[in-house]
Amino acid sequence: MVETHPDPARDRTFECTVEDGQGRASDPFPWAQVGRDAIARMAGDAGLDLVQCWETEGRSFCRLVRA
Repeated sequence: MVETHPDPARDRTFECTVEDGQGRASDPFPWAQVGRDAIARMAGDAGLDLVQCWETEGRSFCRLVRA
């Protein structure tokens, strides 16, 4: 199960940091925002099958299984 971006077509990669309550930031690390349509296109290349997608309380999720 993965949480996907609410925009189904979203496919964006970038560097991200995480900041704690005291304002200390992590080193940058790669991150991606991927919507359900984009993840459906990528699943096969990763050896996965997309079997289900749903939305709840403004959040989007997909379930993938090994192909």
